[in-house]
Amino acid sequence: MSKEVKRFTIGTFHAAIVSAGSECVLASDYDALLAERDALIASSAKWKRDSELLNAIETECWDVRFLSTPNADAGDSSISIEIVGHFMAAPCERVVGENYNENLRAALEQAMTAEAYPPARPEYDDRGRPVAALQGAQT
Repeated sequence: MSKEVKRFTIGTFHAAIVSAGSECVLASDYDALLAERDALIASSAKWKRDSELLNAIETECWDVRFLSTPNADAGDSSISIEIVGHFMAAPCERVVGENYNENLRAALEQAMTAEAYPPARPEYDDRGRPVAALQGAQT
C-alpha cells in the first residue's frame, strides 16, 4: 500500500500528513524515521554480505591465516591475512586471497573473485630457495 506524504508549514511548525492513516506527524519525525529505515536497509545489506563471506569459508573449506611480521626495531608488528584453498593437484595449498592491511573482509572478497584454480604461489624451502626450481634441477 503506497502512502502519499504531503508536507506543509504553518509558521514555524513543519508537518507532514501521511494519507494512509490520515494522521499528522512532525516532518522532522518523519524524516528521522526515513533516515533510520535507510540505515537499517544498509546495515542489513552489510550483514547479508558478511553472511556470504562466512558461507564461502565453509563451502570452499578455506583456511584463514594471520601472519605477523615485525616492524624493524619499533617493537610492533604488522599482520597480513591469507585465505588458503585446498586442491587435489599440486600445489595442494594455494593462496586465493590476501590482504596486508589487516582487513579480513577484503581478503575474503579477493578470494571470492579469484579464478577457480588460481596459479600457484611459489613455494620456498627453509633457505628461501624456490622449491619448483630445485625439483626441476633434480630431474
